[in-house]
Amino acid sequence: MIEQYGSIARLNLALGRPKKDATLSQVKNFAKHHKTNKPREMGVALARSIEEKLNYPPGWMDKEHPEIQPIPENQEDIKSITEEKKATSLKLTVIPLFEIRRRSTDGRFVPFKIGNVQMPDIFIEKSAYPIRAEKAESFYVDELTSSDLVPYGSIVILDKSVRSYTKDGLYLVELNGSVVFRKIISSAKGGFIVQSSSTNSEHIQNLEALKILGFGVFIWVQQAL
Repeated sequence: MIEQYGSIARLNLALGRPKKDATLSQVKNFAKHHKTNKPREMGVALARSIEEKLNYPPGWMDKEHPEIQPIPENQEDIKSITEEKKATSLKLTVIPLFEIRRRSTDGRFVPFKIGNVQMPDIFIEKSAYPIRAEKAESFYVDELTSSDLVPYGSIVILDKSVRSYTKDGLYLVELNGSVVFRKIISSAKGGFIVQSSSTNSEHIQNLEALKILGFGVFIWVQQAL
C-alpha cells in the first residue's frame, strides 16, 4: 500500500493522519514498543481503520493484492495514465454488418451487407469465446428472420471461420438454399437437435443437410430501460 501511494507521508494524508505520523513507519520497520519491547505489528484495529478510511471491504488488508499499481505522484503522471487508459478504451474493431433478406426472384433468404458495427476490443479479448477481428461478422435480425432464439432488432456477432459443428450453440447455416439461424445441440440419443425456435425442433442423425456458415459468439438484444 505504501508503494501504491509512493510514500508513508502520502498514505498518512490519504488516511487523514498528520503527514509525519510515525505509526505506519514503526509498523513497517518493526520498531520495538517502548513498553513491551516487542516489534510493532499492524493489528486488527489498525487494519480495519485503514480499510474504513480508504473504502476497502473488511478483511481486505489481510490479503495480498499484486494487482495494485502505484498512484502517480504528480498531475503529469495522472494525465499520462488517464490518456493511456482512454486510448485503450477507445480501441474499436469494425465488423461488417449484414441483414438476411428474402430475394424477390426465388424467395430464398440471403445476406446483404448494410453497414458496419464497431465493437470495443476488450469485448473480443476478454470474452468467453475470443475471436480475431478478421474472423468476425455481424447480422441484424429483422422481423422475417427473428424468433425467440434471435429476437427482432438484435445483432448477432459470428465467428465466420467456424464451418462445422464444434459445440452446442447458435449457428448461421444455409438450409435448402436459404441462410437462417439455427441452434444445434448434440443429442444424448445420438445425432443432433436442430431448433428454429424454442418450440420448434427437429432430431436429425447428421448435419449433412446444413451448411454451417458461422458460430454465434455475442448477441445484442434491444431492451427498453
